[in-house]
Amino acid sequence: MNNDVTMDGRASVLASRYRIIKQLGAGGMGSVWLAEDTQLDGKLFAVKMLPSILVANKRAYNQLKSEALVAMKLTHPNIVTLRAFEENNGNPFLVMDYIDGETLDDWLENRSQNSGRASVLTSRSQGAEISEDEIVRLLKPIAEALDYAHSKGVVHRDVKPSNIIVAEDGTPYVLDFGIAREIQETMTFVTGKMSSGTLMYMSPEQLHGAAPKKFQDIYSFAAMVYECLTGRPPFCRGQIEYQIDHDDPEPLSNDIAIASSVMAGLAKKPEDRPASCVAIIEKKVYSAVKEKRSSSETVSQESNSNCDRAENTRLAIEACEAKRWKEAFRLSENADRNDSTLQFYLGFMYANGRGVAQDDYEAVKWLRKAAEQGHALAQWRLGLMYANAWGVTHDYSEAVKWFCKSAEQGNADAQYYLGFMYVNGRGVTQDNNEAIKWLHKAAEQGQVLAKQMLSKIDKSTNEGCVGYVIIGIIVVYILWSIFS
Repeated sequence: MNNDVTMDGRASVLASRYRIIKQLGAGGMGSVWLAEDTQLDGKLFAVKMLPSILVANKRAYNQLKSEALVAMKLTHPNIVTLRAFEENNGNPFLVMDYIDGETLDDWLENRSQNSGRASVLTSRSQGAEISEDEIVRLLKPIAEALDYAHSKGVVHRDVKPSNIIVAEDGTPYVLDFGIAREIQETMTFVTGKMSSGTLMYMSPEQLHGAAPKKFQDIYSFAAMVYECLTGRPPFCRGQIEYQIDHDDPEPLSNDIAIASSVMAGLAKKPEDRPASCVAIIEKKVYSAVKEKRSSSETVSQESNSNCDRAENTRLAIEACEAKRWKEAFRLSENADRNDSTLQFYLGFMYANGRGVAQDDYEAVKWLRKAAEQGHALAQWRLGLMYANAWGVTHDYSEAVKWFCKSAEQGNADAQYYLGFMYVNGRGVTQDNNEAIKWLHKAAEQGQVLAKQMLSKIDKSTNEGCVGYVIIGIIVVYILWSIFS
């Protein structure tokens, strides 16, 4: 860290904002520190300093930053939110929510030593037991979080016990969404050395370098559940790579209600696995490949099931994008309404009477929920609601606030409206320079209204300049007449 953070406990400040408190951990993929945000009343965050070798490789650095920006869009109650990708004296670091708890590895070890319940299999090194129901209760929110991410087209790629943290109140969270594996692969690309540590949870296709897909996470999640039930991953001794590719793991006991689902999740071929992580922990009988994907009828039944909220969320959003509004609203009733994209579409539907009766108050409610989660389109729409007094009291200042948040995320329409507010002094002090800045940003993205307003400003400025020139000529002529 170039001595920016000392090891003797003295705190320093990163990016003029994050005051380091103490080190939480360190490894080959970077060090993690507890920090307080000096701009948010000392709110605690976890700061992950990235390996300095990544900075020297621009391609690797940009790829990692791109992956981080994707991860920042995920908003789920069981995903540790990535808040920012920052730099301090040229050193990149990630800012994440801080969860005071222990990894699933440690949780299992501690529970196995203290639990005396009737259970499925002997668990962990001490030989104590953890019940299947307890494991399912703990991991179901993680399964739902992974399925939510998959519905957004995001794959974790490094699901394992050490990337799950259990808070003091028992709530589980997924860490390092898409980031840990990206760092490992980037380090491999830069150094030419294979990174290790997650082999036991890798699917066969991931082992062979296949492009990231959700079925890789489904396999890894199944491997993690298998370990929770047995005390060990499916393959952990000998030639692990060969075993992952060719051998079947030792079958789970028939006394385990979710045994067939977990074993199905460990299938060699992606198409032979359950369609979601939640399905891994369902008490359902799978007959290897045949029951799941033996016919299009079975696939149809799975897709029509309303039990999977993550799937309904994905389908509802797809329906919105295809403008099938009634279908979208119906699906949304059994979907995850904490999803910011779905919240935006709900606000849009209520505002425009699409698929549901028009209701500005309901529109504002849903747009606000999405906007507070950082959804740029929702922030822009909410700004319009305040600017036009639709469903809320007329408030230009509030409109400017939301236009600004959206504009900073690159939304061209919000940039235009923010420029408009500065030109006309609505909700903000009139400032042509600030107006031109935002209008230029919007115009560069092809925003037609921004181009038209810039043209008017330029014309007005030129006319003003001509006027000053004429006045100057008149003054000079008068002075020449007086003194000649």
